[in-house]
Amino acid sequence: MLDKLRQNKSHSVFILFFSILILFFIINFGPGNVGESGCSGSGLQISVNGEQVSTRDFKYIQQTTRRRDSDALNPQIAALNAIIDESVLYGLAREYNILTPQKVQEESIVTDPAFQKNGKFDFEYYQKLLTNGLGVDRGYFEARRARELTANAMRIAARAGVHISYEELAARYRFFNEKISVEYIAVDPETAAKGMTPDPAEIAKFTTEKKADIEKYYNDNKTDFVQPETARIRHLLIAVEDPDNKAKDAEAKKKAEDLLAKVRAGEDFVELCKQHSEDQSTKDEGGDLGYRSRDGLDKSFAEAAFGASPYIVVGPVRSAFGYHLIRNEGMKPGINKTLEQATGEIAAKLYLRDVAGKQKAREIADGFLKRARAGESLKAIAGADTSATPTADAKPATGYKTASTGEFSRNVTGFIPTIDGVSEDAIKKIFLKKAGELLDEPVEIGGKFYVMKIENRTSVDWTNFNKEKELYVRLLSNGRRENILPAWVESLRGDAKVSHNLTLSQGPVIKLPDGSQPPAAPAN
Repeated sequence: MLDKLRQNKSHSVFILFFSILILFFIINFGPGNVGESGCSGSGLQISVNGEQVSTRDFKYIQQTTRRRDSDALNPQIAALNAIIDESVLYGLAREYNILTPQKVQEESIVTDPAFQKNGKFDFEYYQKLLTNGLGVDRGYFEARRARELTANAMRIAARAGVHISYEELAARYRFFNEKISVEYIAVDPETAAKGMTPDPAEIAKFTTEKKADIEKYYNDNKTDFVQPETARIRHLLIAVEDPDNKAKDAEAKKKAEDLLAKVRAGEDFVELCKQHSEDQSTKDEGGDLGYRSRDGLDKSFAEAAFGASPYIVVGPVRSAFGYHLIRNEGMKPGINKTLEQATGEIAAKLYLRDVAGKQKAREIADGFLKRARAGESLKAIAGADTSATPTADAKPATGYKTASTGEFSRNVTGFIPTIDGVSEDAIKKIFLKKAGELLDEPVEIGGKFYVMKIENRTSVDWTNFNKEKELYVRLLSNGRRENILPAWVESLRGDAKVSHNLTLSQGPVIKLPDGSQPPAAPAN
């Protein structure tokens, strides 16, 4: 097929660079020896819809499949599936008299980057790769390529056959353009659990059942249980920009000593920091560094700060930045709780949050919904409706707040503005309601319970439908192609009449595409 390209091949001796490329191809894609096929040697028998598959074809497809899908659970099953797919699609193409023109076959090889050198097809290079990389001759490879292209033509035909109706377009346009806003009260378990005292027996049971959850919480929140000693530090810095300049260094030290003398004479250290400190990040706060651990501090600075008596200014202390006057304004002892020491605390917290608190939150949300159905506004339930005139039976404020999502449209991610967490189910329920209606029950999103009322629902503006119709055609067509093609090929594979005598490697039970298990290996 490609004999006419011989005239373009180079007749020079292959240089080392070419040899390295050949070696790279062999290492990455496997040598020509494909004897490790997982089948019974020359006795291999595979038939798809009555068509016999040669041992050579199986070995070739197994090798190329292994390169494309190195993570395949079982290489024999992966190769068998590829053979079945190709056979049924090729057979169907022949039924419909779909053939791949020779020019297309040639073009697919000439433009294949694997057969190019310096961006151009190289005939001799092509032959070398077939022989040394794939272990096949040119005639066999080109016949295989023609068959693969013909089978793929059926995939292309299936994709091209996707049709999107006007009703589907309108429904999808409505899906993305109809907008709604929701008012809600969120009831979270931690707030609901405040004031609750857990039953020790329940905590003990929870601790036994949830050891893994307790350990995960400990590891995820390690800073709550393991913390270094910290000190609240205030400092005044006289910077030294050039440490090699002895005169400037001495001048900075003298200035710091003079300021220390003023502190000891009774002047306000905070005001002196604001006036004279050259640490611009803390100057306006009077030199306040907040609570700091020793980590990340200059060693000399840390020793002085942690060693000073409370509220006694010490210094000058030399660091890489200059000279400091330092005041320790309080210490916090370090924490070093082991998992064993923290287990009781964590168990109680998780029990209140995930069990007792969750039950209580649902009860509170149910109560709010009942009051809303009786006519109270969500704002009144939360105690935020100051416009209402108090009555004798008015209920006290609940301590919860109302919020609004603002307008949003349906989406496939389950995202609802201003709400932590996602829920496709909640969105479906929301868009079933009219403006002013309450959802039938509290919905749980991200561990919280939401009492929801539809604030407003905006009808679809169809003005731009015709302008945007093509966009929705592309969106729907692409999505359908992605779904319909694999399902169609799988149905063809399931209907295929397949027989084989493959010897499968040890591993998990693997089912063939039609749902059956592979036959047992033949007895030796």
